Amino acid sequence: MEGLLIADVLARVRTALAGGRGDWRFVDRDTAILPLGGEGELWIFSRLPNPGLQWREASNLGRKQPLTPFQEQLTARAGGAVLEATQPALDRVAHLSFAGTEGFVSQPPVALILELTGRNGNQILVQDGRVVACQREVRQDVNRVRQIYPGVTYRPPPPYEKLDPRKASTQGLRDALTGLPPKRVKSVLDGIGPRLTHALCEASGVSADETLEGDALDRFVGALEALVAHPLQQAEAWGAWDGVATQRRRLRQDALHSKAERALRERKRLLERRTFDAEKTIAAEADVHTLKAEADLLYANPTATVHDGTTVTLQDFDGSSRVVKVDPRLSLPENANARYAQAKRREARAQHARERLQGVTAELGRVDGLLNQLADMDERALQDVLSEWLPERPTVRPEGKGGLAVTDPRGFRVWVGRNARENDRITFKLAKSKDVWMHAQGVEGAHVLIQAGGKDVPFDTILFAAGLAAGHSKARFESQVPVDYTLKKHVWRPKGAPPGAVHFAQQKTVFVKPTRRSDA
Repeated sequence: MEGLLIADVLARVRTALAGGRGDWRFVDRDTAILPLGGEGELWIFSRLPNPGLQWREASNLGRKQPLTPFQEQLTARAGGAVLEATQPALDRVAHLSFAGTEGFVSQPPVALILELTGRNGNQILVQDGRVVACQREVRQDVNRVRQIYPGVTYRPPPPYEKLDPRKASTQGLRDALTGLPPKRVKSVLDGIGPRLTHALCEASGVSADETLEGDALDRFVGALEALVAHPLQQAEAWGAWDGVATQRRRLRQDALHSKAERALRERKRLLERRTFDAEKTIAAEADVHTLKAEADLLYANPTATVHDGTTVTLQDFDGSSRVVKVDPRLSLPENANARYAQAKRREARAQHARERLQGVTAELGRVDGLLNQLADMDERALQDVLSEWLPERPTVRPEGKGGLAVTDPRGFRVWVGRNARENDRITFKLAKSKDVWMHAQGVEGAHVLIQAGGKDVPFDTILFAAGLAAGHSKARFESQVPVDYTLKKHVWRPKGAPPGAVHFAQQKTVFVKPTRRSDA
């Protein structure tokens, strides 16, 4: 968002400060709403690379429950009255100053600094000059000059010197722009960026490479003064700034883009695992020759002596000796038959894997192509991607006192406990010894059970259930949550413990993004 437009939004915010403020509301993980004055609200968009601000009429959109750790910090720390809404020059930065609050846990005054700088945008809470929370941490490996993370002193973006078009006279603007092409205007005028420059060219009929002089200069300065007088109104009329409807369309398209990207990346991960499995199966075919050779020797030496119960020394066809491992429960001819059968299975599996690999490789190439094209897709194309690639949502069925029952995409039944009593019933009534049990690590939350039904549980299903375990725990607002899983036979209740309290052993851990189900 360009500086001149930010200044206009903040001017509208300042007129509403005397009317007080409402509670923070959140539309999604990247959109916060601050009601002001009882008649309007400031919308803060933080989705990169298009962060921005908008002033809108009062609405009932959004929810008070924070969706991210930074939104939790915003609610907790920036709860006082809004004292100021300022902007350094016409930089793409906005400062909102909040008074402290008194209560059971008092909060000192805090400043919310909105750096609306494209792909490097950020939201930062600062107390007494130090960063106490930020939406995006910037460490030394990213920026050696300016770091942003809790605990460091906040350093503003470096200052610069440009002409403020709001304070310049017509002659001052003419003097500053004479001889320049419009594409270089942003280097001398503050608050003007590429989109506003393009709009000024369209409005004045001057091309971006044309030298500003004579009639072209007059027309360009006239359009510039009209923009400075009413930045948002004029920019919206010229199409250089999105109105409410357009912004909503962009948010909808951004949401579709993110959803399509997630679906494609999940499919890509699955295809990469299938590729690995197929290549591993094909590589195992290399042992077929050895298996058949050993089987031939076992048939040729049916009376050889078995040593140590597990090995036999056989005379090879070239006269040398060869030690072969055998199953002591079987005769040597039966061991030979077992090797022939194993070699035949490996050959069949390898052939099937080669056939499957062709299709997987082709599909993987198509998925990579779509991922590369996503940024240029319109809303309809994104919908088409989702209709083809978004996995069918698992069925969810509440099961009364038994907990929440979910069927994963592979058909396994997954149970989620919603309270201590359901946790207890899932773990000690429904579970069988070889079912997979899991729980978010180190926090209170649901017992989650995968009913294996005597089958091997694929890792996809473990990740699916682990996401539910994280989403139904007190860590559900974190971006990544460690989840422990083990077989039910390694879970027990300590003597005298209340319902839902367990100990477990031989666990493994996965890190997953929390997911929830609306029925929970």
